[in-house]
Amino acid sequence: MNSNIAQIFGIPVVKVENAYSLNTEELNFIKNIPYDKDNNVSSDLFLLNKYTSQFKNLKDKINECANKFIKEIICVDNDFELTNSWIARTNKIHKKHNHRNTIFSVVYYVQADNATLKFYREKNFIDETLFSDLNYKSYNNYNSKDMEFEVRTGDIMIFPGFIEHEGINHSDKEKIILGANYFIRGDVGKYENVTSLKV
Repeated sequence: MNSNIAQIFGIPVVKVENAYSLNTEELNFIKNIPYDKDNNVSSDLFLLNKYTSQFKNLKDKINECANKFIKEIICVDNDFELTNSWIARTNKIHKKHNHRNTIFSVVYYVQADNATLKFYREKNFIDETLFSDLNYKSYNNYNSKDMEFEVRTGDIMIFPGFIEHEGINHSDKEKIILGANYFIRGDVGKYENVTSLKV
């Protein structure tokens, strides 16, 4: 039987392998950024916009990947702006969470010897319409409620901020990421559709 499978209403998640290699000076600067030891996140949540000279090359690469996501994946010509950016450090588990007040997020792996980024959703396409308990013989992109990506130092992941995700460090060495959020700016919608909005 000849068949083609298409995914509709997909949620885009992009992985860019070996996107950027930090030099020693950049890595040392990141490792010395103060952070809240209770939640392992940097005290400053605007790092890329504040430390423009130290982060210039990395910020350029993150913006390049974000712009490709905007133009080629979600295919819009609206303006987006990098808003928050922070460092998070993890010894084992960066617990399940999502990113509010963002359209999409970019995560750059500063230091990750052996890690995964795991995404969760409450329902698969069957559960959206039928609250069921089916006997799945195998899991795939269509029926799974979670999905994992292996990530390494230098990789970038891009995903919508509303998706719940969890970072898992399989190494004994601390995992360090730099996260960045993007939000829409300027004119949104159309006056004739009564949806016009300035953000």
